[in-house]
Amino acid sequence: MAAIISAVAFLPSYTSAATSVIAEGEGQSCSESGPVTEQTEQQAIKEAIGNAGLNAGHHVAQQAGLLDSLAGKELSRIYSQAQSKGFLEISKDKYSGSGGKSCLKVQVQVELVPDNKKDKVVKMLVGDRGPLEVEITPEQSVFRRDDNVFFSVKGNKEFYASIVYSDAVGSMISIIPNKYHPDTRFEANRVYRFPAPGDFSIKVLPPFGIEQVTVYAATVPLDQLGEIVPTGGVSTFDNMSNLKSSLKNNLVIEYVEKTATLETRESN
Repeated sequence: MAAIISAVAFLPSYTSAATSVIAEGEGQSCSESGPVTEQTEQQAIKEAIGNAGLNAGHHVAQQAGLLDSLAGKELSRIYSQAQSKGFLEISKDKYSGSGGKSCLKVQVQVELVPDNKKDKVVKMLVGDRGPLEVEITPEQSVFRRDDNVFFSVKGNKEFYASIVYSDAVGSMISIIPNKYHPDTRFEANRVYRFPAPGDFSIKVLPPFGIEQVTVYAATVPLDQLGEIVPTGGVSTFDNMSNLKSSLKNNLVIEYVEKTATLETRESN
């Protein structure tokens, strides 16, 4: 395992995912007769998720300067059909529609991830003006007893992140934020090396095996994401404890979970 030489909080385990877009959408549906039913609600939610996808596609197209183009329309189509990985119901309101019908309006927050084939199309269409991408790279693929583990992080645009290290026995340790780095903001296109000089060290000690470092990154501070996606336990820190359940003034947020794997050994 890699021992963290300093007092750093231990966190629960999370799984990693891919680049995604988190968007809000609204949907409505009315019952043909009688009160609102489960079917009415499911129809409203389906419409809300589809509209969230359209909002996501519009956002990506706007970022890439492709609004009102065929490429922009294709992006809207891709995201409206993207897989929903995370789902949060923000509000649900009943109202009377035309003819006295019982209707329901639902607002949702959805994490949308195009499949690999569609993701390649997105990257081809948007080029270097696409959604947030973050690279996390260990300086070596194999570290040996008493080595210090170092890794670098870089994003294609400004982002906010939590970084978590998982040792060979599965313990999760917070790298960012901590008492040395309470600030979770990262500048665009700048390479950050961790641990930084004067910080704690990550020293390789037994037991050895496969270890991982994961970055959770978004285009807004992670405390705005609420329950929609894991954020590396960032909410356990006092200065990040005010969780929200909506995107506030941001209709769309770009989000990335990226994991790098390394190996620790006794010796050659």
